[in-house]
Amino acid sequence: MALVKIAGTDSVSKFNEIFSAAHARCQRGGGLQYEPHFVRSLISGPTVAALNNACPSLYDGARNKVSFRAAFLHQSPFASFTASGAALCRRELADAMFVAYVTEPDAAGVHTVVRRSACLLMFKTSDELNPRAFAFDPAAGPPPSGTDEQQFYLFNRWPSFELQTGSKLAPKVHGNFDIAVQGVAPPTTSHDVGKFAVVWQSPASFPSTWLVDANPVHWLAGEPIPNFLMKPQDASLGTLLDEFIGGDADIGRDFYPQPPAVRNWNALMGTLLGYPLPGPAALGSPLPSVNGNLRNKSWASQLRDVNPNGLGFMTLNSGPVGMGLIESVDAAFATIAQHSRELTGSSAWPFATYPGWGYFGRSVGNLQGHVLAEDDEGSPFPVLIATVSRFQSEEQPRESSRLTLSMRADACQLAARCLRELRSALP
Repeated sequence: MALVKIAGTDSVSKFNEIFSAAHARCQRGGGLQYEPHFVRSLISGPTVAALNNACPSLYDGARNKVSFRAAFLHQSPFASFTASGAALCRRELADAMFVAYVTEPDAAGVHTVVRRSACLLMFKTSDELNPRAFAFDPAAGPPPSGTDEQQFYLFNRWPSFELQTGSKLAPKVHGNFDIAVQGVAPPTTSHDVGKFAVVWQSPASFPSTWLVDANPVHWLAGEPIPNFLMKPQDASLGTLLDEFIGGDADIGRDFYPQPPAVRNWNALMGTLLGYPLPGPAALGSPLPSVNGNLRNKSWASQLRDVNPNGLGFMTLNSGPVGMGLIESVDAAFATIAQHSRELTGSSAWPFATYPGWGYFGRSVGNLQGHVLAEDDEGSPFPVLIATVSRFQSEEQPRESSRLTLSMRADACQLAARCLRELRSALP
């Protein structure tokens, strides 16, 4: 399911350039900054705008479209767990998260989500030219001591943990989760779900940083394994993002959001990302439409195993929306684009000049959830969301080429109805 890029382009270098610009914005004014400041600058409106501006020149628009959103969970999720059989720890589940989902046309020519994946990220600062993960060995060492060792233990071992939000003294509890791969003892597995990342930290008077082909790189990412060496040429954060959205099996883990009866990776993602119970429609089913619940705002009372003031992060008309609706919007746009491109032979995005849809297109494009401001001093949990719409693939080079005009019209009508109903709910 590899993405099709434009020949001669270098998406990794472009991603690193955009991430370095986020680092520079954070460093303005001099002085030392710390992980939360850098991460707020990394996953923010300016970064998303730069990524979306760059993607059309990186990916073959006739085959696939890649776009990004930035959002955040209102409160940081915490993991409460027992380490080394003795120490009781409560640490942030992660510092940020990458999420990606892929849509493709089904047999009726309607785009549906065929893959979802997520990757948790732990960030630390470093001014070492050859940075390594912590030397602390969760498998052989004593119980972890302090924030760094305890969070490293979590990422390295993934013990069963209780998901919490809110204060330590009065937490909101969301149940116990077990996301380690069963049947294989850690730490030889389960490193797909979380990565150890470092960001360059130095005062303005010491501007050196990591280099890749003489280009500065300010963010690296590797494995949460003791002493893991992160070489800039193959461990940049740009490399991680490029491979993640391309479907690399070692970066992030696929999920299908589901009710948390079995509290595994699927249930954790369903909870964090605000999918309504019992989860999204089954893959391959007709595109769901938006019903009147949005207009009368009763959707907010739908049963969801989340903290209403915490983990639901998408908002529309003052009510929670969640990833399920955003997926439907993107699938609807991709469905119409699929047939527009195949019938006209143009890879141009069809909504740019479509009468009456300019306002709607702008409104949906701004469905960023709560975009994280770079100067936000709260404690939100940043999420970078990548959407991949695949119009053709190596596996199915012309998936909908056999469709009749009538079938295409039915697919577009279904998608347009979803968009019209959502449009009526927009402010």
